[in-house]
Amino acid sequence: MPPNTSSTLYLVWRFDRFARSPIELATALERFKSLNSSFVSITEQIDTSTATGELVLTILGAVAKMERSMIQERVCAGLRNAVAKGHKLGRPTIITNPLIIRIKSMKGKTLREIAKHVGVSHVTVARLLRKT
Repeated sequence: MPPNTSSTLYLVWRFDRFARSPIELATALERFKSLNSSFVSITEQIDTSTATGELVLTILGAVAKMERSMIQERVCAGLRNAVAKGHKLGRPTIITNPLIIRIKSMKGKTLREIAKHVGVSHVTVARLLRKT
């Protein structure tokens, strides 16, 4: 098959929305080059059809990866700090009396009706009914 002789332009809003790592970005750039295509970011105004554009894109990809790593480190540190201070992570536990759920079920109430009465989701009601 002959190589593509027409040039295609691919637009993205931001490069960090397109690829999550510099390796993914570089791989995509090589693929676009092989297809004789250009890749342009609208908000960052970087045109990868030039050598300077490729360099800037590679640097931005590395910076974005570092920024994601720093955010992840801060989140983990914050969670460790919260646990160390005695905070319970996750959703609050809802205490529900399975007997009430069983009785309402035996009276013919629907899962949604029971859920509304006891203040949980119908999925939780179904799970509790399977357990008891």
